[in-house]
Amino acid sequence: MIRGLSLLAMACLSLTPTVAAAKPANGVQCIYEAMGREEREIAIVMLVDALASNLSKAMSGAASDEVELLLEKGHLQCLDYYPWVSGHSGSASEYASARLLRDAFADFIYMSGHSPEAAASYYQANLAALRNVETPDDIDLMSLQTHLEKSGWDIKERPELANMAALFVFSSAFMDRLDRDFRRGVYYGNAY
Repeated sequence: MIRGLSLLAMACLSLTPTVAAAKPANGVQCIYEAMGREEREIAIVMLVDALASNLSKAMSGAASDEVELLLEKGHLQCLDYYPWVSGHSGSASEYASARLLRDAFADFIYMSGHSPEAAASYYQANLAALRNVETPDDIDLMSLQTHLEKSGWDIKERPELANMAALFVFSSAFMDRLDRDFRRGVYYGNAY
């Protein structure tokens, strides 16, 4: 059913008229913003579909290629606007990917009957401790579970929701780190 819903959503989005986006800011968020609402929604639908199909570690080749093409389209727009070097592109590409994943985790949490606001509030309440997490395993899962349970989540019945919330929190922390570093002139990786 999820796969059918995803195809229907993508078909509807393809019929939606495209509105010219404003020039994205010259920052780490450039590629994400340049993608446009429709492209972001298509990428998120594909990622949610992969999560719902229990393929969170490996999307199908076609879906992965499509998300990469959407990211590259945004990347090329940013290169048209700004004289970036490869480090700028790498950091902005990683930011766009992390933000799309965070949005997909949020949608998956919604589909599971909960609000991602509980995960977001945990992140905000623990910013100092989460500032430099390197992997999702660095997140104190017991503390997160307690927070989620206080927010009404039944973690004992659905333990996978705590893992999804941890991925949401990790994505948020990674995005914030990329943003901080980009503004300081510290860049990661090479894009495309």
